[in-house]
Amino acid sequence: MLGLLWLTNWSRSHVKRLNISTAAELLTVAKAKQQLGKEMEVKDLKALRLKDHVVHHVSKTINFVRLKDIWLAWLHQVLLHRLEKTQDRKDRSHRKEIQRIRREAADEHTALGERMHSELEQVGRESYLRDMLVQWQAVVKNMRSHRNYHGEMDQIRQEAAQEVKQKEKKTVEQLSSFAIHSAELLIRRRMKEPLVMVFVNWRMVQEREKYQQHAARMQQEAQDQRDHHQNLLQSKETKKEVACWQLATFSYLVRERVIIRLAIFHYWREASMWSKKAHLQHLRRQGQEIASHSKEVSLLVTQMLAHQRDLSLLTKVMVQWKQVVEREANQRSLEQKDEENVERVKTSVHNERVAGSKRAQVLVKWLLHLELQNQAKWLAAWSGEVKYAKIVRKMEGDKEAHDLAMVEVENKMEKHQDALVPYWLRLKRQMVLMRYFPAFIFVPYMNHSEAHLQKTIEKLDKKRERQIADLYKLRRKSVADAGEVLAFFRGQRENQLILSLVLVIWSEVASDQMAMRRWNEQREVKLELERSLQELKDKTWHLRIDTKKGKDLTDTCRHMGEWTGQLLMELSTTRAWGCWRVWHLQEVHSRVQAKANNHTEARVMAERMKVQQRQKKDEVVMSNIMVAAGEISSVKFSFRAWEILTRKEKEHRLQKFVPLSFDWNQPIGTRQVPPLVSIMCVGMLDHQMQEKLHKIAEWLLQVGAEPGHLITNKDRKYVLFKTGREEETEISVDWKGHSAVSFAFATISQFQLRKGRADWSNEQAFLESLVALFASSAAGKNPCSADVIVPQSTLELWESMRDMTHSHNVIFESSDGEVSAHDQILMAASPVLKAMLASAMKEGTSKRIEVADSTSLGVSLFLDILYTSSTREDPDYKTMLVALDLAHRWQVHGVVQTLCVALRDMIDSQSFVAIAEAAALKGLEMLARACASFGSTDQKVQEMLKKGELPAAVRKLLGMPEHANGEQQASKKRRLFRSS
Repeated sequence: MLGLLWLTNWSRSHVKRLNISTAAELLTVAKAKQQLGKEMEVKDLKALRLKDHVVHHVSKTINFVRLKDIWLAWLHQVLLHRLEKTQDRKDRSHRKEIQRIRREAADEHTALGERMHSELEQVGRESYLRDMLVQWQAVVKNMRSHRNYHGEMDQIRQEAAQEVKQKEKKTVEQLSSFAIHSAELLIRRRMKEPLVMVFVNWRMVQEREKYQQHAARMQQEAQDQRDHHQNLLQSKETKKEVACWQLATFSYLVRERVIIRLAIFHYWREASMWSKKAHLQHLRRQGQEIASHSKEVSLLVTQMLAHQRDLSLLTKVMVQWKQVVEREANQRSLEQKDEENVERVKTSVHNERVAGSKRAQVLVKWLLHLELQNQAKWLAAWSGEVKYAKIVRKMEGDKEAHDLAMVEVENKMEKHQDALVPYWLRLKRQMVLMRYFPAFIFVPYMNHSEAHLQKTIEKLDKKRERQIADLYKLRRKSVADAGEVLAFFRGQRENQLILSLVLVIWSEVASDQMAMRRWNEQREVKLELERSLQELKDKTWHLRIDTKKGKDLTDTCRHMGEWTGQLLMELSTTRAWGCWRVWHLQEVHSRVQAKANNHTEARVMAERMKVQQRQKKDEVVMSNIMVAAGEISSVKFSFRAWEILTRKEKEHRLQKFVPLSFDWNQPIGTRQVPPLVSIMCVGMLDHQMQEKLHKIAEWLLQVGAEPGHLITNKDRKYVLFKTGREEETEISVDWKGHSAVSFAFATISQFQLRKGRADWSNEQAFLESLVALFASSAAGKNPCSADVIVPQSTLELWESMRDMTHSHNVIFESSDGEVSAHDQILMAASPVLKAMLASAMKEGTSKRIEVADSTSLGVSLFLDILYTSSTREDPDYKTMLVALDLAHRWQVHGVVQTLCVALRDMIDSQSFVAIAEAAALKGLEMLARACASFGSTDQKVQEMLKKGELPAAVRKLLGMPEHANGEQQASKKRRLFRSS
């Protein structure tokens, strides 16, 4: 009770101190806070309805996701969906194309099968006819070897007549059908001639009528013969006799069956019980019948032989006709193939043009599709920008409306402040009179001062303004992000337009290049076909020989075919004459062709014999000269051989006998100076030989003579003067220490002094021409002099290109790995690789070149030298030989020359055989001379040469025969083939 009184007193004292204005302001602040909370909830609800935000409710907090990320994610999904649709459309078109190609292949396969089936049917008909002829011959042979038992003559005659009749009927039908079929084939090939067609039809009708008449006549004769035979067997005795003969024949066939023979004898004895006269009449009649039977058999055999002869002639005619028909068919097939090739070329050109137009249409559609996509993206971005601008404007309007509402609320609060005082008084009274303790816990909060309430109101206002500013900042940032996205799409659209333009230009250029390349390839194929046809005509010119009628062999064969066709149509009347005619024509043509071939072969063989005799004569003369001059492979070259080389007219033939190992820098001749210096001396003395000596100097430079080689061990001088004025015009040049070039310059300087006013212009011009020849050949002969100096940066640039494996598009498949390179470099360096990579070959389509016989180190060395003419590895001579083989195979001459110089410095006793064999087989003259020079002085090489351990090419390089110990391979006997 005391506590309650104390609490009541304390509340009264505090209520008295509470200011009315403070309570009104506190109420105003509470209502403002409530109104602000409601507005924030409304704005939050509006924000939840926006499509450009994602709201996450996590423990009464809201996190806003950036609009840009949502937009990019949506755009990514749309593009991915469109890409999948495009890929599906391409897959469907690809599957349709594959089905179309398979359908065409199946149609072609069906057509090919039908054509093969028809050809097999034709071959089967021919083989069936051939088998029937063989069977007919076998039947005739069996008929010849029939049994002579007189008791079986009737049965044999009947069986033979039936078989002959059937076989003859069947054979005649087959032969007539074959003749009709052949005539129809001939008629089909002459369909362009109406008159011939009518004549052939008339002849065919006549032949059919003749054949029907012949068949009817043969049937009538056979029927008459059967009737006659039946009349002979009318009587009972004749029937008994026939029965007895049949039983006798049966007993003869059974041979050892005793019971049957006894029964036959008993029946014969009972049947033969008549008088002696009847028995004699029977024997006489039997002898007459046997004689008539023998005559009939002989007549039948004669007819069979005649028919067999006719069949053989007919077979010969049919074979000849078949050959003619096949020759005509082959000729027509060749012409048809040429026409098909031309049509195929035209069709491929047309298809290429159609494919190019289709590709252009597809490209244009694709570009239009891209343009529509870009327009759709730009419109979407623009619509988003417009939407965000509307949202910003709406939010600004909401802010202004909120500010106006706050001002109105403040005005209302000021107006109604006095009206709120009774309310607060009532509230105080109620709170004082409250009997429950929890109601008094709010009383201390009402005793705050006015300053504290003012600070609280300011804090709330600042917090509200800060929240509103953050909200508008977020809106502005979203609008800025949308503008960035719109700018990004605009820039992307411009880039895609530029890319589309580049693609259009590139597609047009590529299609033109492909069409031009395809046209060139087809033109090359056409030219190759025409060239092959011309070569075939050139090879068969000797077959075109004029006959007496002025027509060539081809026309004669064609006429022979026509004659054979006529013989087939008139076979029933003029069979023998036609066969003889065909045989005669064939013999005549074979003799003419054999004569022509013999004449051609004889003329060609005579020309070859003349050439061989001339060559042998020249070789004998040159060998005699060489024997007189001495052994040319010796260390010294004799004076007589050198004089022959420089003086005679046949010096180019003597040059063939000079071995590769000869040293052309050693002293020769009477002056004992190198050949180039000797040529200078001879040319200054003999003006008429200067032109010829100039050519000899060119040849000497090619075979290894060095203009810079010094003259050693020569203390004398070269003296030259004008005849009649020796002392006044004499000039002299020392030999020692000079080379060919320095000797020429020293002599020219002496000429320029004009000692004794002598005219040395001719000699000076000759020496100057030789010096110019030395200078022009030095760069071409010495590969080192052709090198140029490049900056280190250039070398490093090419080396970096060599190491750029990610940009390589050609792969070499070696025996132990793969090596890659650029196709542009390979095509520019090698014509062989250009042909392989630029064509439709396997290497051009797959960009993979197989070099299974080479190692990866060799291929890498070849590419290093091709790119930079250097390498960072230390290869041995085997790797260099592999790279040399590749460079020589692909005709990369610069790499070949570089490797030759490198291999020349690596020649020793171990590597000599491999390097020398490669140089000899590949025709590398500089490397071959270096190997020959080393081999002629090395002791180990000379020992291997004596033992015969060196290959044939190396032995030939060293001036020895290809086979050791003078052994020669026995040449095989040549077999000659003739056309007739």
